[in-house]
Amino acid sequence: MTTAEIATTLVAINRMPEHVDRYDELYAPESVSVETFGPAPEEYRGLDAIRKKAADWYADVEEIHSLEVSDALVATDSFVIRYTIDATYKSMGRMNMAELGIYTVAGGKIVREEFRS
Repeated sequence: MTTAEIATTLVAINRMPEHVDRYDELYAPESVSVETFGPAPEEYRGLDAIRKKAADWYADVEEIHSLEVSDALVATDSFVIRYTIDATYKSMGRMNMAELGIYTVAGGKIVREEFRS
């Protein structure tokens, strides 16, 4: 897939109300995910770690009140998506958050994603 095709697919998936696992299709096996929310960035390496991170996040969500996923801004080998979410979490209560997902693509797959608030 091209960078634009990956970006369009990811936006569509993230706009769905339920979690859809398409990691094998979109992500390279050695992908890295970086979360900058909190006191220090956390890195998750490989699809198993990235899947677990997503499952843990969904398990902590009590209710999503609103979610906005922008169209992707696409460059040659990267793209950016803006996420705005109002959710109630079991661990933190209700929070409004906006973050950028910055994605790097190589060989037709996402090899790195980084979330910045």
